[in-house]
Amino acid sequence: MKRRFAWSLGLVALALAAPAGATTLTGGTVINQTWTPAGNPYIIQGDLEVPAGSYLKIMPGTQVTVQAGDLQATGMSTTLVEIVVHGSIEVLGSAAQPVVIASDTDNTTSWWGMRIASDATLATFNHFAFRHAQYGLRSEIPGNLLTIENGVFRRNHYQGLDIKNGIGSLDRAEFLQNSSYAIRIYGTGTTATLTNLLMHQNGSGGLRVDDATVNLANATVYDSGTYGIYGDGANVTLTNVIAVDNGYGVRRASGIMSISHSNVWGNQYADLYGSPQQGAGMISANPQFANAPSDLRLSSSSLCIDAGTNVGAPMHDFDNVIRPLDGNGIGGAQHDMGAYEYVSMPFCGDAQLDAGENCDDGAANGSYGFCNASCTGPGPYCGDGTVNGPESCDDGNLVPGDGCDATCMTESGSTSSSSASSGAGGATSGAGGASSGAGAGSGVGGSSSGAGAMGAGGGAMGACVPGEQVACACPGGAQGVQACNEQGNGFGSCQCGGLGADDGDTADSGGCAVASPGDAGGQTHWLWLLGLGLAAAMRRPRRANR
Repeated sequence: MKRRFAWSLGLVALALAAPAGATTLTGGTVINQTWTPAGNPYIIQGDLEVPAGSYLKIMPGTQVTVQAGDLQATGMSTTLVEIVVHGSIEVLGSAAQPVVIASDTDNTTSWWGMRIASDATLATFNHFAFRHAQYGLRSEIPGNLLTIENGVFRRNHYQGLDIKNGIGSLDRAEFLQNSSYAIRIYGTGTTATLTNLLMHQNGSGGLRVDDATVNLANATVYDSGTYGIYGDGANVTLTNVIAVDNGYGVRRASGIMSISHSNVWGNQYADLYGSPQQGAGMISANPQFANAPSDLRLSSSSLCIDAGTNVGAPMHDFDNVIRPLDGNGIGGAQHDMGAYEYVSMPFCGDAQLDAGENCDDGAANGSYGFCNASCTGPGPYCGDGTVNGPESCDDGNLVPGDGCDATCMTESGSTSSSSASSGAGGATSGAGGASSGAGAGSGVGGSSSGAGAMGAGGGAMGACVPGEQVACACPGGAQGVQACNEQGNGFGSCQCGGLGADDGDTADSGGCAVASPGDAGGQTHWLWLLGLGLAAAMRRPRRANR
């Protein structure tokens, strides 16, 4: 669900200029880098590795484009680019500005994918999209170190997500049009908790589990070629699941598989095969989707409304709407089956921008970086001048080099504009500083072009180039742009353009649709009026079933 705000502002810029240039990476090692939209797009031409002890952080709005071929000719495939993490990876997109990692073509085998190795120390993904890889994301990280939220895995060749070893957590993710399985989880000792998932139009199946333990709650599995859910030698618990119009709805080959409070209906070969253990609350009926396949929410006549259980179920849905709600008006609030909770009446917390609200982040209302609990404005965020949440400082601005950086963390060492970056393509000398060329510094051995590696604007005030732009944070965690003034002695105020979110897809899907201003496909668009003392947010029409 995309974050929505409608703020009154004075003299807002009509449009934000495009980034000055791209960052080209020929391959090699990534040493303690932070990728930002200032370097967009990051064009990867060869294998990249985050070595042990190093990190890679990818910030909101960053676009990573992987080219066909492999200049490094190493790794699992010598002909396809792969990103391998032995240290830590944090993909930190936002609802308004997701991180997109995809090929420059629509071919499902254009690159190998991202692999989290068994010696990695952290893997966190939030608001992102993986597309066009053989394996979108493969994780071998042990322990409770893998967290995935708000992701889109689309048009990958084998699995969208492949998990082996460790303990994984996956919430609010969409898998569509992957050639093989949406998700495969395997290996003795592997454990995963999966909630609020959409798996639809995948070639071989939705979820496959081999010799692992998986708890799946509140998922919608639709139109998978062979299997909706498949378990072999595994221990699988299914709760509040809708599995319809697949080959087999739910198939147990061996091991333990139990299912309760679920709707398995209309599957081609069999609804339940291999004698999975059935518990209470099972139904087999048309789920009455709002508009399949583009909208798999429930319509008001669905028998799946208030038919689930709260045992082992999440307290929010795919749209981040609070669960449970009283959708049918009978017997009080109860969990629905499937990825979505049916909303019969608008309210603060339904993740929709309703009349009288300035924002609504659903179950996240009141949390750091989100809307406040009354839907009247932002809650605590970086840049509000008060230290809160994960912050160690907050000076009310997001200009780095003054002791408090753009993420509200205390800066260490000198604030001089000559501080070096280890980013791809060499060192930068701060705001407006020149890149020292390919291979400089400890970063990737490729070249950097355009705005400089890892983003311009890293230096102190008074050292910027007129017209130069740097990223800054806006209320609610959105991202804007600050421009250097004509004198070159400082950056202006943060311009919060409020661009609509986009997972990078070019076709409608349940998570993000192709949109034009004012459409109902899942985007929020802003109309900024130059010279007037306000900005009016264009409200997305409420869906017919809400």
